[in-house]
Order: sequence, then C-alpha cells, then structure tokens
Amino acid sequence: MTNRLMRLEAAAGPRALGYLHVIYERSPEDFEAQKVGMIQSGRAKPDDFFFEWNFNLAPEQREFREPQTIPVTETHEERLEMLARSECQQ
Repeated sequence: MTNRLMRLEAAAGPRALGYLHVIYERSPEDFEAQKVGMIQSGRAKPDDFFFEWNFNLAPEQREFREPQTIPVTETHEERLEMLARSECQQ
C-alpha cells in the first residue's frame, strides 16, 4: 500500500508550497480591490505573495488582463541551487 501511495504522489507532480498571484492593476486601488476579491473568492490566501505587474511601468508598457496564479513548487534555497547549477554549465 505504501508503494502505491508513493507512485500516486510521484504521478501527481510537485506539490505547491505556496502561490504567487500576478495582478495587472490599473491603479493602487485596483490592485487592492483585485487582491481582496481573490481572497474573498477563495482563489488566494492572505499570506500568499501578490505581485503588482504594472508597478512603475510607463503607461504605454502596461498590460491589463485577468490575474495569473502561479504555484511555487520549490523553496528559495532550492531555486538558488538550481540557478547556481545553470550558471556553472554556461
């Protein structure tokens, strides 16, 4: 039974450690409203990371679309190790 469980977990892929929500806001107020809406709808948790895509971009560079949710499947240390390995291979 343990072997079956291990195979099932491996087939499901990496488990999300948390979520990054990218919000394509029109203003700081719009960012807050979208963030609150995502939390109230259950799409996000208050302790998730929210990223303001258009922050400090010139108006002609801004994008406006639905928020994206990206699962985080590695720790910060794992990410740094991966980046270090890729730099060594170059």
